[in-house]
Amino acid sequence: MATDLAPNACSRCKGLKKKCDKGLPCCERCTRLGARCQYDSGTQDLRPMHSAADTSAHSQPHQLPTPPSMSTRQVSPDFQSALGMLQICDDDENLGRQIAVVIANTGADVGIFCSTYFNTLHEWFPIIPSRDIYDRIATLSTGPSPEFAILILCLHLITKIDRTNCDCQTMMHFYLTAKRLYSLVSSSGRMSKELVQSGILLALYEYGNAIPDTAYVTLAGPARMALLLGYDKTVYEGGNAGNISDVEAEEQRCIWWCIITLERVMRMDHMERQLPFITASPTLCSFLPSTSGAKIALGVGLKLPGNPFQNSGPETRLKTFALVAQSIYFLDRVIEHINTTYEEVNRKPEITAQLDEAIRAFCMTLLEEKHYDRTGHCWPHATCLSALLFLSRDALEVRDGTYKYEDSCRAILSLRSIIRITLEGVKSGSYTTQTAVELVPIWGLHCIYLAATSHTEFGDKTNEKEWEEDLECLHQTLSWYKSKWMLAGCYLDCSKMATRIIKDMDTGYHNEDPSELCSGPGLR
Repeated sequence: MATDLAPNACSRCKGLKKKCDKGLPCCERCTRLGARCQYDSGTQDLRPMHSAADTSAHSQPHQLPTPPSMSTRQVSPDFQSALGMLQICDDDENLGRQIAVVIANTGADVGIFCSTYFNTLHEWFPIIPSRDIYDRIATLSTGPSPEFAILILCLHLITKIDRTNCDCQTMMHFYLTAKRLYSLVSSSGRMSKELVQSGILLALYEYGNAIPDTAYVTLAGPARMALLLGYDKTVYEGGNAGNISDVEAEEQRCIWWCIITLERVMRMDHMERQLPFITASPTLCSFLPSTSGAKIALGVGLKLPGNPFQNSGPETRLKTFALVAQSIYFLDRVIEHINTTYEEVNRKPEITAQLDEAIRAFCMTLLEEKHYDRTGHCWPHATCLSALLFLSRDALEVRDGTYKYEDSCRAILSLRSIIRITLEGVKSGSYTTQTAVELVPIWGLHCIYLAATSHTEFGDKTNEKEWEEDLECLHQTLSWYKSKWMLAGCYLDCSKMATRIIKDMDTGYHNEDPSELCSGPGLR
């Protein structure tokens, strides 16, 4: 039987000047793209009658049924325009082009801001292999896929932050545009590596710009998507990653570690809320991120009781992000430890001492190693300092009889030693420089903030002038970050307010309600 054909091309193919096979009820191109296929009214009447089963076989994945009461003759012109926009966005080719137009309208050079990313943020958050970008940049002008286009847009967003040259309103508009386009692309139900990477970059942007609750929600999307794609199976022992190449496994493992890292870093601002993690905690048998094809156990060289790998060393020198992963493991252990109630009274101080000893031993290993990467040992070192500060503060803040008086005394001495180490790092320029804040990982902000608040509360004030100078040094370092991350400004404001409250208390002056003076959400 001859195939039924329409006399003219469908509206979509005609408007886009694409070849149309005029098939009924839908042309082949619209069917392949999952787009709404529509002929003019005269052509629609020529369509043959189909049974319900035939009709369902031709239903489109992106097309929603229109209620009987909503015919196009009854709706307003604005609604018609909105429907037309949605139809355009149903087309992958058009949606990719629209996102590319948004990027082009910023006037930025794609090659330049991609290079900026790989020379700065990628150093401590290597979520995207450079070959994935440079090999495909040319497609932006010829019809990119929506997933790749949104990834480039998010790369531009994360590198665009510079409040010395760009006002906050412009940045907010650009962020909202990227967030809406990302939601539009992901709403189709598609899953891809590019969407996972884009979602993580958006969450990183939101966290760095003091929108922690939104970042927590945003990160859940790509984390769940990565779970469905099986990225977690490349990290945890016994996971079956399927039939993928070593290169793909390394990329997926690196992405999964970026999710683990960002989740734990964000949790540092929400310790008292005890929000659950989406990603499972890594174990000593988990595999570290690697670019050499080697599967290296996380526990290699870590001095922990029961660690089967503590006396073994890696076959190759660990890269910076692998060391970061080990430090994140310690941070994860500390977070879990602080939020755990032990049945035995002496169990918590015992584990606190074990973790403290293991983290300090790891820090000494970092300092002794010769790292050829820029400030390679400083980034995991900052994570470890935050973990140690949390451990010591927990021993001072818990009042349920878990810790004894001598434990509190040791905690104060430990706090002061960690503060001194942080100050030495800041003063030497190891953790940051005023002209290259992008090279420093975002979790370095929390280390400096926690050191400043701990110095205010528990620092040695025997020499008042020296105490003031050290505190000012930490505050000045945080101020350098304000041009890049709004979170630094929040940390700085909270630390200064805490300093004022402590000074007022020391001088015998009492504020009406100190809790109302420092209102940074999630900060402690």
